[in-house]
Amino acid sequence: MGAPPPLCWMLTAINASEPLQTANKNPPHGRMPHSLILCGGDMDELLKEGRRLAAEWLCREEGRPCMRCRACRNALSGRHVDVTLVNEGPGETIKVASVRALRQSMLLSPFDGEGKAALVAYAQNLNTASQNALLTLLEDPPPSTRLLLLCQQIGALLPTVRSRCAVLRLPAAPEAAPSSEHMEQAERYAAALASDWDRAALALSWEKLSRDELAALLGAVLAVLRRQVDAAQEPAWYLHKMDTIIECIGALRQNASVGSVCGILMC
Repeated sequence: MGAPPPLCWMLTAINASEPLQTANKNPPHGRMPHSLILCGGDMDELLKEGRRLAAEWLCREEGRPCMRCRACRNALSGRHVDVTLVNEGPGETIKVASVRALRQSMLLSPFDGEGKAALVAYAQNLNTASQNALLTLLEDPPPSTRLLLLCQQIGALLPTVRSRCAVLRLPAAPEAAPSSEHMEQAERYAAALASDWDRAALALSWEKLSRDELAALLGAVLAVLRRQVDAAQEPAWYLHKMDTIIECIGALRQNASVGSVCGILMC
């Protein structure tokens, strides 16, 4: 399959119609935003993506995250000594004491590598005092650290917190199961990913679809790839393809033209 191509991931501003920032999906060490709000989807999806981003930050191999090295495996499984998780549960307030403990943890030097990462699950449950305490980390972050706020209700975060973070939105889950026709085309596209000609021909045939129709179809493609990645010998390659699909769905929701999105899918 070869090395995955460099991709982009969109960091969008709250209530904005244009991208706030665009960066490499696999940026050079140090390019990932220090503070990131990860929103959209359920908490299991947010935790999975948050751990993947932590692996990307801590991985020492080329093509980060490689998904194979010890740092990646430990970050993805939640066992990395330099990844701190604050998870009080869905119905519990995250109090100041938890934020202070997190801040102290982030001030310590890394135990295994050159960086540290912290994930705050259910960040919408940070109370006002906790969010104000978090501002210290956002305004004066310790070197080589990254902070990921996993949030299902981003409006619950104070403007002072939101303004100091980049925002990455996961695509919402489809409201209904993909149709059999969509699944058939999704299976064909997934099978054609390794063939430039077949992939381009199939994507070209989708240019007559509406934005909603194409978004639904790409949701089916994403479902197929998520099913395949668990058994893949080269999971990083599949994850990069999934990133492209997620990016295209986001572009369609930002009113990108069907033709421009199909052009990305052809590449």
